[in-house]
Amino acid sequence: MIRHIKVSHLGILVAAVFVASMSSFFVLQGILSDWYRALLVPLYMPSGFTSSVVWMVLFILITVAGILSWHAPIDKKARDRVRFLFIAIAFLNFYWSFLFFVTTNIGLAAFDAIVLFFVSLALMLKLYRWRKTVAYLLLPAVVWLAFAAYLNLVIWAVNRV
Repeated sequence: MIRHIKVSHLGILVAAVFVASMSSFFVLQGILSDWYRALLVPLYMPSGFTSSVVWMVLFILITVAGILSWHAPIDKKARDRVRFLFIAIAFLNFYWSFLFFVTTNIGLAAFDAIVLFFVSLALMLKLYRWRKTVAYLLLPAVVWLAFAAYLNLVIWAVNRV
């Protein structure tokens, strides 16, 4: 299946993942800021290092799932929906980092995190109908996003002014 992927489509997918991973710049800048250090966070919040490692693994899994499903043997309309969902995930991921660390709008970032969770879940369920193994690649991301959205809501609740 991989040998049939067009270079242009692979380029789009790699660009989308690159844009999503560029959010790490916002994260790094945010973590170093006085604003972030002043936030009240739960004791069970993972360290910045742990989060970075988890996101790196998740981005790899999402990319592999994207590559394997980009030319899925499903009808064109369904395939286009799958592609749209992958691109939406990349955008929402990037936008969360911008909202949380650049605009410091924790509430809007929490909303984005919830939407990101549901879009990722929808993509996983859509892929499950086609090929279960590809859908399972997204399961760690969906679980982590549920946890991340919950953390974001807790941080928002305890830091509201």
